[in-house]
Amino acid sequence: MHLAILTGGGDAPGLNAVIRAVVYRAVSGGHRVTGFLRGWKGVLEDQGRDLGIEDVRDIHKQGGTILLSSRTNPFKVENGMQRIADTLSRNSIDCLIAVGGEDTLGVARKLSESGFKVLGVPKTIDNDLAATDYTFGFDTAINIVMESLDRLETTARSHERVVVVEIMGRHAGWMALHGGMAGGASVILLPEEPFDTDEVCRILRSRWDEGRHWALVAVAEGAMALFGEKYGDVVRTITIGDPDHRHSYELCGGTHLDRTSDVGAFLIVSEGSAAAGVRRIEAVTGRGAYELVARRFKMLKQAAAALKSAVEEVPQKAELVQDELAAARKQAAALRIELALSTFHVQLSKVQTVGGINLLVMELPGADKETLSQLADRFREKYPANGICVIATVSGEQVIVMAAVTQDLIKKGLKAGDLVGHVSRQLGAGGGGAPHLAFGGGRDAAKLSEALANVPGWVEGKMN
Repeated sequence: MHLAILTGGGDAPGLNAVIRAVVYRAVSGGHRVTGFLRGWKGVLEDQGRDLGIEDVRDIHKQGGTILLSSRTNPFKVENGMQRIADTLSRNSIDCLIAVGGEDTLGVARKLSESGFKVLGVPKTIDNDLAATDYTFGFDTAINIVMESLDRLETTARSHERVVVVEIMGRHAGWMALHGGMAGGASVILLPEEPFDTDEVCRILRSRWDEGRHWALVAVAEGAMALFGEKYGDVVRTITIGDPDHRHSYELCGGTHLDRTSDVGAFLIVSEGSAAAGVRRIEAVTGRGAYELVARRFKMLKQAAAALKSAVEEVPQKAELVQDELAAARKQAAALRIELALSTFHVQLSKVQTVGGINLLVMELPGADKETLSQLADRFREKYPANGICVIATVSGEQVIVMAAVTQDLIKKGLKAGDLVGHVSRQLGAGGGGAPHLAFGGGRDAAKLSEALANVPGWVEGKMN
């Protein structure tokens, strides 16, 4: 079985230990493991490396992840999921192991729903994933919070200060709760429980009156205060809909008016979740609403002028422009491929022989990774055996290197991942992938010619 593993999102303690465990278990069972670099970015760009026992020996003692990480979201990339599916199919991946948090495993779930075999390993210091008690990274994170609070207590005592410590956790307060309790925080504020600032002040004043002239307040970054309005035993409520079949039954808070007409125009500008079961709505009213409408209408008129259309036709014209742009990009891509193929076929007739191996090394301006993959297929059609192809392209400041190796040479120890890594290291970066096809690159384009010139020597050395 061919397994693949990636690590996405923020780095957390325990990632290397997970990678090591997967490789040890897989290799001992006679299976193969490929590690995709930089999370989903590596799958999108088909950048990976073979992982063996020597690659992961003792890495559980290291922080971070040897596979690197990124916050790339395939759903924000054009044809992202299709590119991932193509990479997994091209490399004959039987099962993908995704190590990450909410975003990484969200992509993994949708990939699984599309029919691919996917395993998810819960990694997040926020501990905010369902169906798991503790995630990788959480225990270390709360211990660091505890140690930080313990150190800050000395300063708070010495200077008689209230020290407010913000702790990561936009939507989940597990880190602030566990770390705050272990670190002896006087007040802990969580996203799940909106707090009253007056109540917090009362607690702190009570400590002061008792002679404890210091305090630690642990605040999760997503904690949110409620309005300061006080409610007695009897409160006003609002019923929306038929009283017998009401749509909503709500507490009436905030500003009270004699009539709704006093509000004037009312425009919602943002809406989100403040805590579990609590929605936060931000709106502008009265003159502010009219000013907002005026600003947006001015922007709409500017867009209409740029699109050379009437205001009412802006949505249709914008959609038409997007369609035309997509068609132009598709046509440009087709022209690039046509030009690349033409140049490639010229060079294909000039293949050199190194140690009996048919070797093609060339630089091809303007090509993308998809084009390079197609050229690798064309090379293998011409040389189904005893062939190695290395093609590099420069796109802006980025150098992309592709290496392809035929199956018979792979059995002799020549692997595309090793070759592309050798070239990429000379360019100041790295790369890897499957033995038959790998990608890499770097940012030092000035060294590209020298790096490509060293390929024949590398091949000859491997054969000897």
